Amino acid sequence: MTIPAMSLLQLRTIAGQVLEDIDNNDSGDIPIRSVSIELKYPNVTVAMTTVTDSNGTFTFDAPPDIYTIFQKTPSEFLNVQDIEGNNPDSIAIDTSTASSLRNEFVDEHPSPFPSSAPTTSRTALG
Repeated sequence: MTIPAMSLLQLRTIAGQVLEDIDNNDSGDIPIRSVSIELKYPNVTVAMTTVTDSNGTFTFDAPPDIYTIFQKTPSEFLNVQDIEGNNPDSIAIDTSTASSLRNEFVDEHPSPFPSSAPTTSRTALG
């Protein structure tokens, strides 16, 4: 009996979470649901897609390989960071030897307020 090669591969779990930064400190505070997540091969071919659940979590079960996880940031949010610290809407992972379980994206609503105080005061202007 011949067993197909694919069945010999143990699938790896690729999981993570998308969180909203609500206090402007660049860390995730509350989950964001319904965010589209794509798992892509290095040649940018989409391997799988999913959306985050009510806890902001996503999961893929995929053959061991090198992938990039892409989040499609909702239009009302801005990317803040991800677990890698490079490009805040993508994370490169290698599941050739183990699963990858702590992939986190952090987004925030754009602030209507300036990020710093004015450099001159009204009294200084006379």
